[in-house]
Amino acid sequence: MNDFENFRAAGRINASLTHELRNVLAVIRETGGLLQDILAMAGADPAHPKTQRLTQGLGTIRDQVMRGSEILDRMNRFAHSADHPLEHFGIREASLEFFQLTERFLKLAQITLIPDTLEPDIPMEASRFYFFTALFQAMEICLDLPKDSQIRVSFSKDPGLYFHGAHGFSALSSRTLSGGFLLRGDTQGLWVGLSPEIVS
Repeated sequence: MNDFENFRAAGRINASLTHELRNVLAVIRETGGLLQDILAMAGADPAHPKTQRLTQGLGTIRDQVMRGSEILDRMNRFAHSADHPLEHFGIREASLEFFQLTERFLKLAQITLIPDTLEPDIPMEASRFYFFTALFQAMEICLDLPKDSQIRVSFSKDPGLYFHGAHGFSALSSRTLSGGFLLRGDTQGLWVGLSPEIVS
């Protein structure tokens, strides 16, 4: 079994687990709704402090279930990124999905990414999973920048994308990554994309 087949197996298991967790959240959501109905049918005084506390608690459950569902959706999409060793996707679309997956890393480091949102998207034929892996290695370098750094992300037709910001990056020699991706950089920024051999 090659490396990608290992990742694909792990992805399928994780995708299955996210489906199970969705079922758990569905039960919690339905139970919360049932408790709200019971509270309403019991004729509880909406102005009573205990009723307000119960209503507030049920609202918190509802909000957290929605948040959990969004996180599971992201996890499921990431798990499915290892379904195919080669697929067509848009660089910008996949990058924005990756930034959603990893936003917690950026929040903890107090760093802001500002992706270019200009259309149209740029097509790429590669492994989405390996693309995410390459972006993660670039992002880890970005996390070493000073707090409150703002990093702009622009998309190139190389195909690839470029991280650049006001704060200087450390000079970085080119690195060849899995899946035919390159990571190269200098004091101005980082570029992540397919190697010329793969594109040609």
